[in-house]
Amino acid sequence: MSLNTVSTIIACLVSFLNSWMKANDSRGASGAIVLKGLFTINRFSDLIAAIEALLYQQDLSLKSLRQEYANRDALKASLYESIAKFIYLVRGELPAEVAQRLPKLPRGRCKQLEFLRTCEAVRDLWQYLLDNPVAGLPSPLVLEGGITIEQFTTDSAALSTAYKNIIIKKKDHSMLIQTRDEMVKKEIKPRLIQYLDKVKAVFPKDHLIRVNVPTITQPKGGAADKVELLASWDAVAQKATLTWTPSARTDLLHYEIRACNAAPYSTNEASAIATVAKDVQSYETSEGLASTGSTMLYKVYVVTNTRRERGSNAVTVVRTAAAPLTQAA
Repeated sequence: MSLNTVSTIIACLVSFLNSWMKANDSRGASGAIVLKGLFTINRFSDLIAAIEALLYQQDLSLKSLRQEYANRDALKASLYESIAKFIYLVRGELPAEVAQRLPKLPRGRCKQLEFLRTCEAVRDLWQYLLDNPVAGLPSPLVLEGGITIEQFTTDSAALSTAYKNIIIKKKDHSMLIQTRDEMVKKEIKPRLIQYLDKVKAVFPKDHLIRVNVPTITQPKGGAADKVELLASWDAVAQKATLTWTPSARTDLLHYEIRACNAAPYSTNEASAIATVAKDVQSYETSEGLASTGSTMLYKVYVVTNTRRERGSNAVTVVRTAAAPLTQAA
């Protein structure tokens, strides 16, 4: 069993714990199995509890990172709308010598620095127009909806903080992943190997304990096939629509849809958002796409009965503005 995902780590450890308990019961008066350094089944249980606690923290950190992405996207969408309102309001009224200071509307998927610089340019010009009123513009200069320069400045600062928080939370999550991998490599896997050797040493080859002993390698069977994924944002339904080619595997168990917020697609930052029946090749979701401009990367995984899996190509979906409603004739 592969030790590279939360579910497989726990499943593998539980299977070894169950085997160890049965082995101790089977040995009876011959004595419980004890590994190198007087490592007993109780200490193995403690090790499982420790990795479970770490995996729980890993899950919390990923949720916190996702929330920060959502916060950033909401702030960015609000600021983008304010920038657009500001540009459209003042563009036709500015004197030629001032018009050159008017920034362009930022691109929908522009980088952090470009967007924050646009916010700064808007704020500086806004302040200039407050200090030097121009005929034809509202006085004081307030945008539609009552948006003031103070609110715009506050939101700009909050967006800058959100960008920084994403960097911090990504580092925190990466550290937890690294700690998990080190724990698996240095503490867990060596104990599993020791247990397998011990079982071979104390039980005959045809004994049920030895015959049914767990493994730490992938079960036998061909690798899962790779499906091709297509995805797009449906502005009417306000959801991402995913469709994929069917798997040809006869041992297909189900499909699993996984997603992450930032490119390139990262298995460490991705999480499962849905399990789809094997006879279905489409799915709709708004997961992680709460605001205009929000971005998610999706993969569809083929999962077989032996828990082998393989991911599709990664596809990016960006939420666009809602489609206008059409009136009936």
